[in-house]
Amino acid sequence: MKNQNHYGFAGKYLRIDLTTETTKVEELSSYLRGFYLGGRGIGSYFLYNEVDPKLDVFDSTNKVIIATGPLAGTGMPGGTKTTIVTKSALTGGVVYSLASGKFASWLKFAGYDFVIVEGKAKRPTWIHIKDEKITFNDANDLWGLTTVETRKKLAERVNPKVSVLCIGPAGENLVRFAATMLDSRESGRGGTGAVFGSKLLKAIGVDPKNKVFQ
Repeated sequence: MKNQNHYGFAGKYLRIDLTTETTKVEELSSYLRGFYLGGRGIGSYFLYNEVDPKLDVFDSTNKVIIATGPLAGTGMPGGTKTTIVTKSALTGGVVYSLASGKFASWLKFAGYDFVIVEGKAKRPTWIHIKDEKITFNDANDLWGLTTVETRKKLAERVNPKVSVLCIGPAGENLVRFAATMLDSRESGRGGTGAVFGSKLLKAIGVDPKNKVFQ
């Protein structure tokens, strides 16, 4: 894992703006590391400070924070959780939806503690994170596929070991209880899949060069 001196944190996070297809890497402050420990705490901080609580869930200014905790990528049993924090499509309130699996570790190995997804894409899009190289890719050929089919396509296209966060037809059609899949694990609370669908974001594939625990 990179930046060991951060004691469980990579020390950086990634902003992805779907509207402009731009990214920005920002430093994770010691204040956030100390007072908002874990994916749920950090995700809550950014949602509270950056999203208007009165906006419609499917408004492009709603944000999705995909966060890891300090144990992700360490090999510690149980330290595998990814937390998705956003305004819930189901309730309109804050949702914290968790899933286990390798996505959190892969994101940490790529150098990021969490990702903030902003804006709305102009077309169905999937994002490839390869350490510092972030690409926006057309997902028209993936739109309408199930999550299993999507993961298979991206594994063939990128790398068999790529970790994939994606939505299926329910999320694309803004079903308010649609789940988000992280590889074969379900992040099922609060309709996070519908929020991704409203942003026309089909998938995020993380494929770091440094895969320590395989």
